[in-house]
Amino acid sequence: MTTALWGGSSTIFNSRKIKMMAPFMVLLVALSRMYLGRHFLGDILGGAIIGLFFLTAFVLFLKSPLKDDFFKKDNFELALKSKNLILYFVLFVIPLVLITSSMISAEAAGFFLGTNAAYVLIIRRGLPDDAGSVEQRVLRIFIALLLFGISSFILDLGFDNIETVAYFSLKFIEFLKAFIPASTIWVSVVVCTKLNLYRTEKELLSNRKGALKQPGHGME
Repeated sequence: MTTALWGGSSTIFNSRKIKMMAPFMVLLVALSRMYLGRHFLGDILGGAIIGLFFLTAFVLFLKSPLKDDFFKKDNFELALKSKNLILYFVLFVIPLVLITSSMISAEAAGFFLGTNAAYVLIIRRGLPDDAGSVEQRVLRIFIALLLFGISSFILDLGFDNIETVAYFSLKFIEFLKAFIPASTIWVSVVVCTKLNLYRTEKELLSNRKGALKQPGHGME
């Protein structure tokens, strides 16, 4: 996770500082896991290799035409189209295959599927413009974390009940305790849209028209 996170961050932001920090942070986390006795050398080497595999797949994804398709609303309609089927397969089938083959934990699968489900619901509604003032962005993050924390707290209280546990397997409970909070990302976007914490489509169009009217944008 550390390899994929820091490697992916340096790829996305293309920051020299992050690229310099990434190897150091990966090594620091690896050594800390061995120092605390949580993993052996073979564990962290295996984890780094898996992280590099996913990082490579992510870099190839960014360079492929599929990257643009991933942000098009039409490709997430419930239709028998090749692109739609491929995207749904990657988002939902692969995590289920990984959990049934015990390659990932139920908690990890819950986070994957919950986040992916939230993304599909958001993009089918229409991706909001990720802009706005600093205050708006901070409020959006606060609302998302608040909803995530509240849902996690309620689930922890509910599933701590012995009678509830008797009806579900522990794996399924672990899955739900990750899936539901992760899926609240969709709810936070809806709430933030209602509170006008995203720029509206009209503001976007007016800003684009204003930019086109500026000197240097006309026909020469």
